[in-house]
Amino acid sequence: MGSFRWTLALLAIFSLATATATATATATATAASDIELIAAEAMKSNEILQECAKRLDGGRYTRRSPDGDPDSDYVGYDKQKNLFFIDVKIHFRPEEFYGLKWTGLEAKIPEIVDSTLMKVAEYYARHGLVLNIQTSYGKADVYAPAPVPKDALLVYIRPHRWDLMNSLRWGVNPDWDIDRRAMIYAHELTHFFGILDEYERTGNWAGIVGAEDSLMYEWEHPAAKLYPRHIKTIVGPVCGA
Repeated sequence: MGSFRWTLALLAIFSLATATATATATATATAASDIELIAAEAMKSNEILQECAKRLDGGRYTRRSPDGDPDSDYVGYDKQKNLFFIDVKIHFRPEEFYGLKWTGLEAKIPEIVDSTLMKVAEYYARHGLVLNIQTSYGKADVYAPAPVPKDALLVYIRPHRWDLMNSLRWGVNPDWDIDRRAMIYAHELTHFFGILDEYERTGNWAGIVGAEDSLMYEWEHPAAKLYPRHIKTIVGPVCGA
């Protein structure tokens, strides 16, 4: 079993105010009428983080699921660096079922997944959140699967698919553009932080229809983003929201 760990030390330069600056910069590629709206949404997200920061002393805070059981992800605030961070462990295992053929792609899973998750971490950093991901990999064995590491989320990997992906099953088609794959992963990973889909054609629907540029509505939108309501949900467990 292999493992990969990054702490993204370079992303420590992203202060809570970075979310505002980055969103405004991104908006230059959009119509002028959208710039103020994008900046306003970024300001709201920043205000949520700043208000939460005032309540915390810094350090590590355990996030818990609604039923009270510990989740495998941890949300915390680093007072010295003025940063919010999320630590998450994910164990990936190739999925096996009738008719599925790996044809040598299995060996490439760690490289494909880790490089894509680095892009996901960069995406989260643009929203003022440092994402620290620890990955591990197992082999497909339907009869005697190896145990999942403690506190790790289990995600099954499928080859050459994106249309049947969900939070527990991700695809690793090596022919995809990495940025496109990163946005799919970002959408699915965000489900682990308590955020539901914002389109109706799903059994995991939040009950609202999001804007077209919401990550949870349309991950393929060129400016797909996390809205203030998403940020509030993510940091809620440590901010009392």
